[in-house]
Amino acid sequence: MGLCGWGMAIAAVAMAAGATAARADARRVLLLTDGDRDRDLAARVEGQVADLEVTIVKADAALPPDPGAQLAVARARAAEHRAEVVVWFGADGDSFIVRAAQGDRVLVRRVGRVTGALSASASIEAVGLIVRTELRGLAAGGQIADEVVPGPSVPLRPWAELGWTGVLDGENARGHHGVAARVGAALGRWRAAATFAYHPATTLGSPLATIRVEQQSAGVVAGLDLRGPPDPAARWRLGIDLGAAAARFPRVTTAAGPGLTPAASDSPWSPVVTPSVRAAWRLSPVFWLAFSLGADFLLRPPEFGVATGTGFERVSTLRPVEPRALLSLTFDAS
Repeated sequence: MGLCGWGMAIAAVAMAAGATAARADARRVLLLTDGDRDRDLAARVEGQVADLEVTIVKADAALPPDPGAQLAVARARAAEHRAEVVVWFGADGDSFIVRAAQGDRVLVRRVGRVTGALSASASIEAVGLIVRTELRGLAAGGQIADEVVPGPSVPLRPWAELGWTGVLDGENARGHHGVAARVGAALGRWRAAATFAYHPATTLGSPLATIRVEQQSAGVVAGLDLRGPPDPAARWRLGIDLGAAAARFPRVTTAAGPGLTPAASDSPWSPVVTPSVRAAWRLSPVFWLAFSLGADFLLRPPEFGVATGTGFERVSTLRPVEPRALLSLTFDAS
């Protein structure tokens, strides 16, 4: 190959590399589809913008009927796909509805059904041209639409869960098990609830005495879902919780060694702070199976013991930090 041939080859490689770099820097546009009709529209849009400096990303999404809720889902999916612009479609009678969002700016266009033998094809073509026109405007330094649309108001919804809980308190290798309930409300990604837990009495045994101890607690918890909401089609949620409660430990000494006096029954208590992480899997539109893993920080760990002739003999002290797990059925009408 002569010098001319090598020069042409190098130029071709440089052009290809430049095109690849330009495509990598292109504006990302997400097309949300829900059904075959939307996929046909997305395919026409993709064809119309093939010559523009844009990178098309397509994703399925079950959009709610309310336009405000659609916008919330579209914004969330755009963030997941790192897209600057998100486009989705709808229908109103015989007309197509085209919506596009760029940050706080939203475009809404109606495309009436064209009559004639090629009516469906012409309407689909019109949708593609609308999106192309907007993207060309962005390339020229413009913005989507001509007004800022605030995010939709998010309704407060009921939220509750009931399930098993277990804590490793250092006294039983299998842990101290019980039931837990939470009742409250959720707003978007945020949750808040009153919490209740009950652990039936377990036995603390030693050569000195046998003591039966319950655990009862009541408090509040606040949580944030990091992944999942507000997309109603999400199957998984990942989140964090922070709880604060007052825990009581009613105890009864059932036996004491020779020369020892059982301590009077009482109910010591401790403030408890519980940070945790949680994952939830959707079982139905309103029910989730959730698992949380965290730790109880007992600010005043109670001591249990018996009286001797010279004072108090400690039998057990609960750990100041106790690993905790929660497996629950959650109701969330999101």
